[in-house]
Amino acid sequence: MSRKRFADNLVPDEVFDHIQDITPEWLLARGVRGLAVDLDNTLAFYRQSKPQPEVISWVRRMADGGIPVVIVSNGSEKRVMSFCEPLGVPYVFRAGKPRRDGYHKAIRVFALPPGSIAQLGDQVFTDVWGAKRCGMVAILVRPLRLKGHILFSLRRMLESPFIREAIRRKRNPA
Repeated sequence: MSRKRFADNLVPDEVFDHIQDITPEWLLARGVRGLAVDLDNTLAFYRQSKPQPEVISWVRRMADGGIPVVIVSNGSEKRVMSFCEPLGVPYVFRAGKPRRDGYHKAIRVFALPPGSIAQLGDQVFTDVWGAKRCGMVAILVRPLRLKGHILFSLRRMLESPFIREAIRRKRNPA
C-alpha cells in the first residue's frame, strides 16, 4: 500500500463550472448527504452582503432534495451572518481554512461522517486542501470573478495543474 502523496490533497474530487451544475441527485448518487459551501467567490462576490435570487433558489433545491447546506467562510461573523440569514442555513465564520477547525465545526453541524460531506469552493489551497485533510469530498467550482488583485492571478496559475489533474482523472479513471 503506497502512501498518499501530498499533492493528492490538492486535487479536487470533482470540478464544475457553476454551482447550478451541482444537483442533489448528483450528490446523493455519490454518497454525499451534507454540503459545506464557501461564500466568497463561490456563492457571492467579495463584500456582497445578500444572496442573489439564483443562489437562494439553488440552496432551496439542495434542501428540498435532501442535502442540507452549511456555509463555511473565513469571513467575519457580521458578513457571513448577513448573507446566511435570507438563506436560513447555519454557518461557520472565521473558519481559518485550510485549517481543520472550521471544517470540524461544519461536520458537527451535520452529525455525519466526513466522507459523506462535500466541501464546495473556488480555491484549491483553501477549500480543496482543507476538505481533503478532514476526509471530506472536495468539489471545486470556477470562481465568480477571476479578475482582481495580482495575487489572485498568481494563485490561479498555481492551482491550474491540480485542476487539470482532476479533469484528467475524471476522463481516465484508474
